[in-house]
Amino acid sequence: MGQRAHVRCNAGFRTDTEVLIYDSCGWSPSSSPTCDPLRCFFQVSRIKEGVVVRGYDRNSLPETFPSGSTITMECDNQSEELAEKFDRTITCLPGGFWTADVRSYYCVASPAGSYLLSKIVLK
Repeated sequence: MGQRAHVRCNAGFRTDTEVLIYDSCGWSPSSSPTCDPLRCFFQVSRIKEGVVVRGYDRNSLPETFPSGSTITMECDNQSEELAEKFDRTITCLPGGFWTADVRSYYCVASPAGSYLLSKIVLK
């Protein structure tokens, strides 16, 4: 019967190899395990209509961001702004979680935008 070695990574990292087994042929798997930083998943389909990530086109957003990454949420329409309760910048934490849930972000009419729109309509 082979010997077993359990692989553990430091906090904020993960491995695909949890157990190494040693027998007469050597260690299996034969490649050394690696610990990779946890990443935050980002699904563009979870973003409400009108909300965008600054610097990214909806079709070019990566599926994951490395720990420590920050992204800035904003409204696509210049006459709207994010609801006041939200911090525009969110961060990927070492545990693989965002500091805010992007599903809760939404845009509201901007008071300045409403003023501009009314001025344009009245002229």
